[in-house]
Amino acid sequence: MEERLRLWRETKTTAKQVQLDAHPTKSARTALQVKAVVNIPSTMVPKKFAADKSSEQVKALTKKVSDLTATTQQQQSRILDLEARLHTVTDTMVPKDDMDAIVSENLRLQQELEEQNALLSECQEALEATEQHVPMDGTMGELSRKVAEQDCLIRQLEDKILVLSFPSDCSTDRPNTKPSRKRSYEELQSAFDEVVEENERLHKRIAVLEPLTQMPTGVRGADVEKTELDLDHLQRQATAAINQFKMIQSANEIMYFQMSQNKARYESELRELHEDSPLPDSPTKAPARFPGL
Repeated sequence: MEERLRLWRETKTTAKQVQLDAHPTKSARTALQVKAVVNIPSTMVPKKFAADKSSEQVKALTKKVSDLTATTQQQQSRILDLEARLHTVTDTMVPKDDMDAIVSENLRLQQELEEQNALLSECQEALEATEQHVPMDGTMGELSRKVAEQDCLIRQLEDKILVLSFPSDCSTDRPNTKPSRKRSYEELQSAFDEVVEENERLHKRIAVLEPLTQMPTGVRGADVEKTELDLDHLQRQATAAINQFKMIQSANEIMYFQMSQNKARYESELRELHEDSPLPDSPTKAPARFPGL
């Protein structure tokens, strides 16, 4: 820069001298000097351009250094942030054994959940099939009515047995006692056989509902995922059907016990009839063991 100022000052001084010497009365030597002086600035132009170019390079380098400094600061701040995150992850890191145990427990719970959902689906299908093919309310009502009819019929038979067990003491009725007893015995035997057959038919129909007694009533737990199936209403219906089935089963057990007692009375009455007057052997149908008892 100082070199440029010095050259500029020398050029300015030389130009002033040329202006003073440039007069029409001067000699040819003066003209040559003026020509030489005028050519001096042309030799200074490359140096000026070189100085400008070096200044631009310095500015570019300064800008580049500033950019690199800013980039370095950003990278340092990012490194500090990553180190802080690394410390946080290291502090909160779960041991491998604990992580494996957690993963195993999650897999086990997921498997149990899938099994319970499959069981719920099976229960839903079973309830839908039962409601479709075996109407709960109508079937149970019909069975209850028939059981009541059978109970009434058994009571009537018991009343007849009591009447036959204590015949009248009037001597006038003695001659007709044996035929009437035989006829009554045949009627009672026929009625007894009908009762046994009817009960067998009822038990065959009740056997359709027997699988419901094996259905778990507490399938849905607190840890089971809630599904879109409305099983509460279906489960209540199934529970009511199971209770009715158990009640009918208990009534049939009582009926079977009563019929066993009646059979013993019939056989006792038959022995008495044989003692009074031998009767032809009549086949006695033994009560079958009912399914479900």
